[in-house]
Amino acid sequence: ADGDGDGDADGDGDGDGDEVTINADPSISGWITEGGDVHAMSLAQMGDNEADEFIRGYFSFDISELHGKTVQEADIYFSDIDYYGNPSDWADEIVVKVFNYVRLDPTDTRIGGTSLANIALSATTATIDGTTLENELQDVLDNDIRDYFQIKLGLNVESDNDGLFDAARIYCDNASLYIVYTD
Repeated sequence: ADGDGDGDADGDGDGDGDEVTINADPSISGWITEGGDVHAMSLAQMGDNEADEFIRGYFSFDISELHGKTVQEADIYFSDIDYYGNPSDWADEIVVKVFNYVRLDPTDTRIGGTSLANIALSATTATIDGTTLENELQDVLDNDIRDYFQIKLGLNVESDNDGLFDAARIYCDNASLYIVYTD
């Protein structure tokens, strides 16, 4: 909630909703290699490994308390994006998609998703917003079968085939979903 009791999340006086910020849940976030290694942890990585297998990262946000609410605004924030190795030598962007399978399964690395944003690989922070995010989030909230909103992250090029681990990394503490909603 907005904390002052007026139901006005953005402070402009029009009473247009409550707000909540949800950090990524490390118990069902992490990364998966093309070879099938699943790493459920407090870190999502995207890039390639020593075997030149591509790596996809996943973040899941617990939205179970928001079923039946109407999304007015939604943003995903990434802070402190860091890099291991040299992924920018061969890729340009982090590609972010809505995923919503709520599991980390080796077969998920090739499954598509709804595109949300492309983030420059040089970025150390990023904000994703817009109607696609709001509509995808609303679809999950309207379907109370899923208690998590999930996104998948990868690089726009799968590997540089150099036998080195190169990745962009974001920790769960640095991935949050901000929602303004109404009952």
